[in-house]
Amino acid sequence: MAPTSENLLGVIPMAPTMGACLIGVYLSCIFYGLTLLQTYQYFHRYWARDKMYLYVLVTALTVLDTVATVANMYSMRHYLIENYGDPVTILRVHWTISLSLAATLGIEFLVKSFYAYRLWILSAKRQYLLAIIIILFALVTVGVGIVYIYLIAKNGSLFYLPNITHLVVTALAFSLGADILIASSITFLLMKGRSSTSQHRTDHILRKLITYTINTGLLTVSVAFPPLTYWKPT
Repeated sequence: MAPTSENLLGVIPMAPTMGACLIGVYLSCIFYGLTLLQTYQYFHRYWARDKMYLYVLVTALTVLDTVATVANMYSMRHYLIENYGDPVTILRVHWTISLSLAATLGIEFLVKSFYAYRLWILSAKRQYLLAIIIILFALVTVGVGIVYIYLIAKNGSLFYLPNITHLVVTALAFSLGADILIASSITFLLMKGRSSTSQHRTDHILRKLITYTINTGLLTVSVAFPPLTYWKPT
């Protein structure tokens, strides 16, 4: 007997799949609002006081974040509203998912490259090899991500995703490695600069920068590490 829509819907675990995606979109919209606020504050405070490439970088990141957010929102509308109760549509990978992943990869590469550049500047242009390694890690992440996007667009079925889980783990591993290098290296350089200064004001600023770097680095690592820990090869 041919499977019916009701039987297919019974096979698909909606709560841990589409329900989790919907919650993720809610959270991403909250953080997108924070991104817009930070973008406005940056241009309001530093317009005509900063370098042009920083304005371009902030604008590009905001645009990519906007594309990813809109794509995520439309994908939820596509699955849960426009094609509600249609299991065949739910099992197909919509083009907005590929668009969101592509925008996220763009953000990943720009942010990692910027931090590598700042690390090179902070080290008085001596740590060029470390900066190159971070950029290479970012390039591997983007390359693996592009392969992942191509495969899900080519096969077009959510049932195919478990077959390429290793690509997600690989991308996360290289991204995590770059984050660890960035956070540890910047923290080391700031601590080194703190020990070489005797001015109280400068020491206070460096201490705040060290705390900020460690906290943001730990947050990034804590988000990326669980998928690597829980993944088991099949």
